Amino acid sequence: MASRQLLFGWGAGLPKALHFPPSVLISPQVKPFTIPDRVASHAVESRAPPMVRIPLAVESFTESLSSGNSTAEHAFPTIRPHATRLDWLSTFQKQVPDVQLTHIAAGHLFSLVALYSQQRRESWLLGTGINSRGQLGALPGHNRHWDVQLHQVTGRIKAVQCGREHALVVVTHGGGQSDRMERDYLYGCGSNAYGQLGDKSTNSPAALGVPDQQLGDSSHPGFPPHTWPLHPLRLPNSPTSYADMACGLDHTILQLDDHRICSMGWGADGQLGRGEKTQTLSTPGVIPRFSPHRIVKLASRGDFTLALTEGHQVYVWGNSEYGQAMLGKRIDRILMPTLVPFNQPIVDIAAGGTHALVLTASGEMYTCGYGALGLDPQGEQFETVIPTRIPWLKSNGIVVSVYCGLEYSACLTDDGKLFMWGLNSPFHRLDPVAPDATEHVYQPHPVIFKGGAPTRGQVCVETVACGSHHVLARGHFSA
Repeated sequence: MASRQLLFGWGAGLPKALHFPPSVLISPQVKPFTIPDRVASHAVESRAPPMVRIPLAVESFTESLSSGNSTAEHAFPTIRPHATRLDWLSTFQKQVPDVQLTHIAAGHLFSLVALYSQQRRESWLLGTGINSRGQLGALPGHNRHWDVQLHQVTGRIKAVQCGREHALVVVTHGGGQSDRMERDYLYGCGSNAYGQLGDKSTNSPAALGVPDQQLGDSSHPGFPPHTWPLHPLRLPNSPTSYADMACGLDHTILQLDDHRICSMGWGADGQLGRGEKTQTLSTPGVIPRFSPHRIVKLASRGDFTLALTEGHQVYVWGNSEYGQAMLGKRIDRILMPTLVPFNQPIVDIAAGGTHALVLTASGEMYTCGYGALGLDPQGEQFETVIPTRIPWLKSNGIVVSVYCGLEYSACLTDDGKLFMWGLNSPFHRLDPVAPDATEHVYQPHPVIFKGGAPTRGQVCVETVACGSHHVLARGHFSA
């Protein structure tokens, strides 16, 4: 049931609750926008369903946006040091009772969550946090640094990924009486400074004449260059579905329906994996096929990428100056996907900024690179270029999935427990597990959740999104 779903968050930039005017989700008072032809010619897949922005006031936050000046570059809203239940879902359920929280994603001080109503066959994309580059889906207005944005689309959101200042969303649409087939559409928003949205243009939509209603407050001039609102992207050969995608700091990796892997964005350290010393690539380029097996997962967070195959092997490319590529040495640039020589089958992968984390079929975690890697309780082993097993107590449970932020790691067990470790920050991203506030955590510790009622059972976490300074966790109460 929808009422059993939970969303928790901690760190910086997370409002505890949101409120919208009555019926705003039922009857949005905004028409689908049209991007002018000179933009559409290279940016828009014309058959994509429009992603409609529902205008909201800043008061959508039910608490102060900031402890200081909300428009200041470095003003931060309330920092949540505890794993706090966020009441975003209940806001939607008041107007759309069957709504479900389907995806969560976190970037640099911003979050995107996707919701879906089976009865209405509609999805919503909710963005909160910093919006300096339009990463919440609408170009910034007066409240460019802290904002909340809401978008509505016909269809089901299939995937959401966040980079440092950009985001990608896949929407599945069609298959109804008037459509012959169901297909995926790719949307992008935020910074396109390095081509990470796969758009050739070097101008911002403001300069190209996007209607004022899509630019937020038109009285606020001077939009940052290379900044895009949420809009459909048109890729070569118009793929009908996307199998997976991953966003690094300033690059994007896509897996298309025919199993091709494409890359775009910043590539000075080999992030694009095409065997070339390419500084940037503003249109998707195909990475030469590197495995006889299908890729089942892509992972990226910093400047390198991991790819897991259905044969349980791992390939890596990009920056490995800290040895995070698990190849036994430090390498500045790995220009092409390279097989990691691992002697056990791998079932999950995660890529941080300077470290990597993998999970074997036997339930063991191995890490490599630099940071608080979870290898010893005192943090004496801060680096390794050889994949090293993380000590794990069987009483903690069986690990089933792994995650990485830029400087920290997390894992989930089969009974829904969340463990975290790594470098903490002034934004308290690891406080729910830190022995002392803001202290680093050198070995896996369980997260203690607040906001759960003991009579309803313990919180079982289903998935995690690791931002630069905050964390989101979706879950439910155990029976």
